[in-house]
Amino acid sequence: MYFKTLLLVVGLAMAGTTIKGQSDYDVRIKELADEMAQQIKASGLKNIGVLGFFTDAGEEGRLGQLLAEDFSVHLTKPDYGYSLYNRDYIEALIEENKLGTVQGLVERETITELGKLKGLEGFVVGTYSHIGDVVRVRIKLLDAKTALQIGATMQNLEFDDNLKQYLGLNYGKSENNSNRGFNGPLSSNEQYNNPEKVADGCKEYKFGDICFYNSTGEALELRFIENFNPYGRGRPRQATDKDGKNISIYYEIYTLTLQPGETQCIYAVGVGPGEYQINRKDQLRIVGQSALRTGQILIEQCKSKTFTIK
Repeated sequence: MYFKTLLLVVGLAMAGTTIKGQSDYDVRIKELADEMAQQIKASGLKNIGVLGFFTDAGEEGRLGQLLAEDFSVHLTKPDYGYSLYNRDYIEALIEENKLGTVQGLVERETITELGKLKGLEGFVVGTYSHIGDVVRVRIKLLDAKTALQIGATMQNLEFDDNLKQYLGLNYGKSENNSNRGFNGPLSSNEQYNNPEKVADGCKEYKFGDICFYNSTGEALELRFIENFNPYGRGRPRQATDKDGKNISIYYEIYTLTLQPGETQCIYAVGVGPGEYQINRKDQLRIVGQSALRTGQILIEQCKSKTFTIK
């Protein structure tokens, strides 16, 4: 009897530790997926495609990619009677059939075209908005034949410090701390920012941080193309490995708007040379417009740098 009681106590303690160890984000994203799974099951739809998560302006961003990947994992439920087609599969269909982009399909409400291709019966699409310290996530279930909304759910998500570091959100308890509180311009005798502030995992995934400080008297726009994305997210490009085999490498393109005297940072950037382009605000995207300044910055593993724009 004592042994059984001891096992029960230990088991409850372990369960409590697991639950306590979960972040609010993990709990909420699973709740969203569980609720949507119930709605899909009740709808009777069998083949479901995940379109992704976008801002109100139709941009995906790093947060949208994170939400789509984590949500898809929790939405996968073999016992619920439906099959789930992930974002990569959907994007391949769109490219193969020249349907534009996922965002365009959602905005034009022409997802019925995509549904006809492979017998897809329904689509899950999400939107997200920053509201103060939380992110409001809304998820809709759309009928592929009619594009009508037949299900929906919503949650407010909070992020722990590790996720904030990865996403580039406000970090720490300081009220004016949009750049983690250490990303000021380098002093004359300083080569790097505080290396202890680079997120855990920088050795395993081979990334560093890069910050840009606008020391000029005018607003600037900056575009930065990383060498590769340490988490395999973003846009694909073809490359050759050390054995001469063709491989796909993923990378992100970041666009920042810097006011005079402002510093902004990009976190978890793959090591190696990254390319930057700087121009006056609102001129970066004009075709044929020459940039004020272009060049490369070497991203170093587990190191944080600040690049001063003069």
